[in-house]
Amino acid sequence: MIEEVRRAFETHPVIFQDHMVMGKKPHTATVAALPFGSCGRETASYYFLARYFDRIEDGEAEAILEEIAKLQITDETSGHYGCMRWYREEPYILDTNGAFFVLLPVSLAFVLCENKMTEREKQIIRKVLCLAGHWFTKEGRGAMFYTNKVMSDGAMLALISHITGQYGADSTAFWERWNTYVNTRGYGWGENISSVYTVVMLNAMNAALLVMEESPNRKQLKEKKEKLLDYIAFHGGKEFVPAIRSYNFSGEVNYGGAIRRAFDGGASYNSFWDMIATVLLACTNTKRPKFEAAGPGMVRKEHAFDDTAAYTWMGKGIRLGSVSRFPVMPGCYGGLGWQSMPVSAMAEKEAVSYLRLRTIQKGEDRTHPADSDFSKAYLSHELFDDTNRPSCTLRAAQDQNIVIAVRSIHHLANHVEGILDEWCMPRSEREVETLSVKDRLWYLIRYEDCALALTPLEGIAVSSGKREGLPCKISRQAGVTTISTELYSGGENMAVKAYLESAWIIVALDDSIVSSVEKESCAEYLSRITVESTQLAEYAVPRTETSLTRHIWCSDGVRRAEIFVDPCENPDELP
Repeated sequence: MIEEVRRAFETHPVIFQDHMVMGKKPHTATVAALPFGSCGRETASYYFLARYFDRIEDGEAEAILEEIAKLQITDETSGHYGCMRWYREEPYILDTNGAFFVLLPVSLAFVLCENKMTEREKQIIRKVLCLAGHWFTKEGRGAMFYTNKVMSDGAMLALISHITGQYGADSTAFWERWNTYVNTRGYGWGENISSVYTVVMLNAMNAALLVMEESPNRKQLKEKKEKLLDYIAFHGGKEFVPAIRSYNFSGEVNYGGAIRRAFDGGASYNSFWDMIATVLLACTNTKRPKFEAAGPGMVRKEHAFDDTAAYTWMGKGIRLGSVSRFPVMPGCYGGLGWQSMPVSAMAEKEAVSYLRLRTIQKGEDRTHPADSDFSKAYLSHELFDDTNRPSCTLRAAQDQNIVIAVRSIHHLANHVEGILDEWCMPRSEREVETLSVKDRLWYLIRYEDCALALTPLEGIAVSSGKREGLPCKISRQAGVTTISTELYSGGENMAVKAYLESAWIIVALDDSIVSSVEKESCAEYLSRITVESTQLAEYAVPRTETSLTRHIWCSDGVRRAEIFVDPCENPDELP
């Protein structure tokens, strides 16, 4: 494992300028226009790996650390005192995650390579970490729901305590608080259901475990790490279905490759950060999970936060998953909607497809999840380019291969040309077929050894006075096929509606469900499906037809999914 990382490091392309690694396309607003930025994380990661593999001269090591130290905020009156800028070119801090992303590799270098360092290197690192302790102590007393960040902040406290002899009580208090939060509430935003941020979480866990031999929190942290590894193994090293905080807009099956590279090796490493993940796994003697996806017909429910969970069904060549409520906690849709797939499917030999919400403003498409590169979406990720931010919620119910998904949009008052809820199929060359079965129109996508069937249910458009059938169309543009239901269409007008709603039934098919994926066999199975959508009478408070509680259930005679949706529930009301 380590030899593979050594070879990857020695051949990894790197551009230096004034002792810092130049990273492409800086992501924060003040430097986003630059083609390259002097990146603290990349520089620190290079420094650690170079020290670890004995590929750096003492003078260059000291020069690199001196440049990294300049990224730190040393003004005691600043709210960012002790924090780190992400890029040398930044005039001020916009992304505070730079603190742990820059300092974690530096701290690991001290822990694992101290005997290789000069006294000057040690002096610089101790000085920076003593100052950083102020920042991480403050952050460790704050919000717990930003999981990968708070775990990384906690790991830094553990490392700082070990290296400097300071902040030991703060480190212990943090991990006690974090364990209690996860045990009682869960993983905040649900980043344990992210093929991207589980790597960051594992790095934090492993870094903390390196120096927590005597800590009473070690056992609980190790148990949570093993459970996280088990969830990764369940997905077979591939993209999670569903996924919270994934940037897999192109529907790659192996998007979770950073995890697989870390454990299996034999594949190219995309970044120094991937290499560090592998080194940490080796240094903590982490047992490699067997990347054999759970057998066909297997189901997994993974707790996210409070009563919300991710549900995944594994078929033969197809997977279907959903989050019971997204966002999993109130008040965080805007930051997560552009990077999450709360309802998704994977045809394992082809691609991931997912439910997506799209708006059109001034001729420009905005989508959740995004349909563009990370940098553009990061800097402009809202669905509506207005000061008003409608509340968006997606609820889902799943029983094995059947999902009911209901999208709700509250408080629309925006200038918009179109609003569509759609099933998005990136990189799909497959034809979308239509089937009329028992007076219900199904859209069928047949793959080599599996199929996906979707049917839209009645919804509430801007023009609706009640739940009714919504216009639906199939389109293909720039290699992306969509099946879209229309909630609004018009010129650039002010669209106002207290509540909008769309709903879908999604069914995954393979030879454990149907005799074959030929159109006739799929039609025969769909003829056995019963879908009921009713509105519940309300006797306690006055309601219009568009605000009545809805009950939907779907069954094939063996499996049954069921959901209740109340339009009067405030999606932003904290529990």
